[in-house]
Amino acid sequence: MPSLLDLNKGAVYHHSDLERLQGTGPKNCHLSFCFTVLLVNSPGPSHCPKACWKEDGFYHVHFDALAQRQEQPTKTLTASTLERPIAIFTDLGSKRCRFLGFFLYIDHDHSGQQATYRLVEDETPTHLWRPMLEVRETTARDISLYRRHALTASDKSPTSVADYAQARRRMAVYALARASGFCELCGTPAPFSAGGSPYLETHCLGPNHRESSGPLGVVAALCPSCHQRMLLGDDRKPLSSHLLKKLLLLEQAMEDGRLKRVVAVILTDASHRIYVAQRASGPLKGHWEFPGGKVEPNEPLVKALHRELKEELNVTLDRVTPFLAVDYQYPSFFLRLFSFAAITTQCPHLLEHQAAHWAAVHELNQYRWVPADDPIVSRLAAGPFPQPFACPLLAP
Repeated sequence: MPSLLDLNKGAVYHHSDLERLQGTGPKNCHLSFCFTVLLVNSPGPSHCPKACWKEDGFYHVHFDALAQRQEQPTKTLTASTLERPIAIFTDLGSKRCRFLGFFLYIDHDHSGQQATYRLVEDETPTHLWRPMLEVRETTARDISLYRRHALTASDKSPTSVADYAQARRRMAVYALARASGFCELCGTPAPFSAGGSPYLETHCLGPNHRESSGPLGVVAALCPSCHQRMLLGDDRKPLSSHLLKKLLLLEQAMEDGRLKRVVAVILTDASHRIYVAQRASGPLKGHWEFPGGKVEPNEPLVKALHRELKEELNVTLDRVTPFLAVDYQYPSFFLRLFSFAAITTQCPHLLEHQAAHWAAVHELNQYRWVPADDPIVSRLAAGPFPQPFACPLLAP
């Protein structure tokens, strides 16, 4: 069985190969989560696609009857947008099929029990990994560069197949870079790595959404669980509106130079106590926070965290683990906060704060926190602790 990237256009494969690609066979393909397999012209159930043809530079897939599973084709294909392509095979009979190529979802027309989906062919299957490879060191690069490329692609209506493919790739790469390994809906870190990078999926909000801007809409980077919830959940519509509103605020703040990207650390000791510090100046003087600070342009998040903790507490961090990302709209700026759990074998020294305590988790609600840290406190109270908490630590 060839791997996904070894599939040859026009080659003939057995149906069992498709099962393994889809993850339903006895030897599941480890790349199955990255794409969707679609078998057309099959004599199978009525809800299976019955035709695939090329017209005006686009491919059209037609479903004759959706009575039994009316929404299934929509969910399958829209889940495959952007960096998750559709691998289309045409049935030849005798359990054989021919590979037509990789395709990207554009839009669809659903009328009664029939539906036709418009796709664009993507002749470079390596794009499955390219977005993640390009943003592997995304926090060490200028995210504004990815943003300019995405805006250039989304501000105009694509007029060709190549324009569609390029625009979707650029928007996907920018969304992944902006997220920096954290889900933009729930804030949790990517659940695993793929190809050496945190694995997130991109989801397009629009262009049919009334609040979206640009002919291709707005793209978010989500964990697999949130992505499926956005596609299949009963609350997908309010979630979509909430996420779009938040991303539009973030994008406007980037445009106006009001976006602040900061890092914070949940520093723990051997007794699972957490280090909290009190601000000494500024509008939120006297409020408590998790130590950290601003991420400099082109600076990796973890590098920024180490630098800030050296400047604020003169400590070196160990076992740094992503914990939670928080978006918060302050009156004069928009904050995107990336928090990490970590330990240290050194004793912190106050260099910028006016006071500090080691507090148990159940004591955190006794402090008056800066607003952006409240979600982190709530997540810590709900548990479970991130990985560093489970390790035997040295007391400071």
